[in-house]
Amino acid sequence: MHNFYEPVSFPAHAGLRWSPPAAFEFARELRFIPVTLLELHRAAHCFPLCLRRIGDTVDVVAVLADHEGRNIHLNGLGTWTADYVPFALRAYPFSLARDARDHTPRLAVTRDDDVVGPHGQYELLEPSGRLSGAAAAVYDELLAAEKSLEMMRSICRSLLRLEITMQVPPQAIGGRNLRHRLFVVDQDRLDDAWNQQREACLALYEKEPATLHVAETLLFSQRAFVMRAREPELVEGTIAFASAGGHRVSTQEDVGSYIDYDTNIVF
Repeated sequence: MHNFYEPVSFPAHAGLRWSPPAAFEFARELRFIPVTLLELHRAAHCFPLCLRRIGDTVDVVAVLADHEGRNIHLNGLGTWTADYVPFALRAYPFSLARDARDHTPRLAVTRDDDVVGPHGQYELLEPSGRLSGAAAAVYDELLAAEKSLEMMRSICRSLLRLEITMQVPPQAIGGRNLRHRLFVVDQDRLDDAWNQQREACLALYEKEPATLHVAETLLFSQRAFVMRAREPELVEGTIAFASAGGHRVSTQEDVGSYIDYDTNIVF
């Protein structure tokens, strides 16, 4: 994906229009995508979900790549083939940027001629210089997603403290970027936590009820891909890794050939 986003401003973007992406070629090299708390259930039905740690930041990501590091949810035309499009992709070409002076979040846009230009579907700015209605709606959704991501990160830190996870071998995800450490929730360790740390689990549930719910949802996403795997062993073209109980997690699945914008997109 494009890494350079600039805050939307009248001098830089007057007269420009934008369209939701019709193709997702920009995500061709994408191996993981963050998942917000708001979309957790939808994503769990389509992708294996893992905890990801980069430095001190822990979040939930959908694993998109096979063991060679290729995004398997794009066809040769750049069409997204999974039944759910993660929010971070649907929000493209927008992101949030922080004002250097007061850290106020601002709508930012990347320069991509395929979706931003003079002939897009929606105006980017009104003649007055204010965000258009469509762009303002995206901004509001990005703010909600940011809040949801912060809640998810707090939950993820709690999950790691419970010691119910196992690290995914780097070679299962292409093994190139060692800054990313992925963890799966292990059923046996979760059961042990309930049996041996019941008071701690109950206290955590009382303080942050969504924590154990997220753990169960991650487990569901892993089981779903075990059941969809064509073979119980590692299949070429998939990402798979074993848990302590011998379960396998794989992104091998039967996927549709459409993008359901009616239920997925908010613009």
